[in-house]
Amino acid sequence: MDTTHIPATCDLCDAHKGDGSGAFRVLPPV
Repeated sequence: MDTTHIPATCDLCDAHKGDGSGAFRVLPPV
C-alpha cells in the first residue's frame, strides 16, 4: 500500500464527482 496513492485516489474521486458520471457513482464516497 503506497501512501502516495491516497492523494491521487482522492484527486480522481473528486474529478469523478465533479463529472457526475453514473458509472463512477457506483463507487462509495470515501
